[in-house]
Amino acid sequence: MDDLGPFIGRGYIAEVFAYGEGKVVKLLFDEDGAEAAEREAHITTAAVEAGLPVPKISETLTVNGRPGIVMERVEGATMLRWGTTFPWRIYTGARMMARLHAEVHSKAGVDIPDLRDRLRPRIEESEVVEEDLKVMALERLESLPDGDRICHVDFHPDNLIMTKAGPVIIDWEFGAKGVPEADIARTVVLVQSGIPLVSGVRRVVIEWARKIFLSFYLKEYFRVTGMEWEDVTPWLLPMATHYLDSVFPEHLADQLAYTRQFV
Repeated sequence: MDDLGPFIGRGYIAEVFAYGEGKVVKLLFDEDGAEAAEREAHITTAAVEAGLPVPKISETLTVNGRPGIVMERVEGATMLRWGTTFPWRIYTGARMMARLHAEVHSKAGVDIPDLRDRLRPRIEESEVVEEDLKVMALERLESLPDGDRICHVDFHPDNLIMTKAGPVIIDWEFGAKGVPEADIARTVVLVQSGIPLVSGVRRVVIEWARKIFLSFYLKEYFRVTGMEWEDVTPWLLPMATHYLDSVFPEHLADQLAYTRQFV
């Protein structure tokens, strides 16, 4: 396709390429993912219409058999890169991320999927989650409340682009409506679960920085919203169990042990 430009980046489910002027296309690896692309485009548009800082969607299409989403190009480094390049920004970035997350949760989710309905099938159908853990996670999930707030469900520093106008939220493939406590639990799992691809002193520094970042983020979010840690903890088991299907095989044993602490 003539408009397909240079490669920009790669994630767990897709690659991103430049696409024409001022746009990018996110191409899913799954050639049967047309429905997922349409759903992500719809949820992203709902976030835009709610007034959140999110790239505007142009269209969905297929490129060489792969479903794709064409959207506004956002210029800037991710918050992860922005923060690790200048480590003294940890405090600023964590507080900024917390306030933006609170803004997301201030918006009602209109005509987007229910969070419970998005979590349940993936846990039920998982081939990596042990049966007893699956049962406990599903039972916990069914005991928790519904809600109508927009939840990103993949909210972490690598999904925030630091533009001149402020951070922009990308990658809404898991987006849903639910309670903010669930979305905070998901962010806790994501931040705690990343595996540093280094060793020695650098790994120790990264682990320390991650703990400090999460502490600052939670403190600021709780200050802004009035939420408490005890409101978040019931959601950690279903969120950590749902995340297991995204873990690389070599890290699965460690992630299973991490998840079982929430039983």
